[in-house]
Amino acid sequence: MEEKPEKTGIYFQTCQQCGGDGLISQGQRQIVCPACRDRSVVSFVGGDFLYWGKRIDNVSIFQNRLHKTIRQVINAVLIVFGLIGLILGLLEFYRYFQQYTIDIGQLIKHFFGETSISKTIFWISLLTDIYAYFRMEQETRIKKEVKKPTAAALRSVPPDVPFSEIPSKFKLVEASQFFSDEAIDLVQDTWLFAQKRKSGQVIPLHLLATMLNDKNMRIIFTRLGITGEVYSSKVANALSRQPVDASSKTTFSVDFRKLLLFAYIEAFLNNRKRVDAPQLFLAIFKFEGIAQELLLDLE
Repeated sequence: MEEKPEKTGIYFQTCQQCGGDGLISQGQRQIVCPACRDRSVVSFVGGDFLYWGKRIDNVSIFQNRLHKTIRQVINAVLIVFGLIGLILGLLEFYRYFQQYTIDIGQLIKHFFGETSISKTIFWISLLTDIYAYFRMEQETRIKKEVKKPTAAALRSVPPDVPFSEIPSKFKLVEASQFFSDEAIDLVQDTWLFAQKRKSGQVIPLHLLATMLNDKNMRIIFTRLGITGEVYSSKVANALSRQPVDASSKTTFSVDFRKLLLFAYIEAFLNNRKRVDAPQLFLAIFKFEGIAQELLLDLE
């Protein structure tokens, strides 16, 4: 199955065995599709085959948020300790200049030759400041950057091969590694929202509803004139018409998988380093469906 959205010239291909869901039925339960191994939808972007492979469920969300909280706490402790050391160091300078005239040799002797609790904390804090800077610098480098839209990348066309041959002949790139923390949070919140509504699959409409309740996205919506209870009620009415399936676990629909890849496409075409919340929003705008119809209804 191959599709070519005319607006972007980007191709999607879906697994024929699972139909793009990533799961197949085996007796009374669902298992990961053995043909695609949950890489059920791929997109050819800038010379690369991309897919969404990040696991999203209650366990993974808890682990991600716990890891994020621990990371933030460690960074905060390092920064606070560094500030305390800086203040103590400035106090030592102040005390020195209160007692002595400016003398480089005496200043070096005061700070390196004489010991005190405040000076020890000051020197240790300098080391923690360096470590904190190194940690935060490394964290920014962990996230990979979206490929630049060079002329060669924009001209690249997908090879004419069936979906089943793509994993064996080409390297597949996992798309979530290019998403910012804020974008990943939105995807996770969308899954939780769909699960709370007992939806069997996450669809773009769930993302739109999640964005309407996100405090950071409200600023963007306000600038676009998307405010008020009337619009929220339209989204609520559209959600009420969606089927409920409490018997199965919540998974990403084919459309939602494509939307996530569309967000990467937006970042790629606009030379963004990361896929962020605005790219997810623009992906809704360009992806056909109920969510797009609700947005276009505002124009």
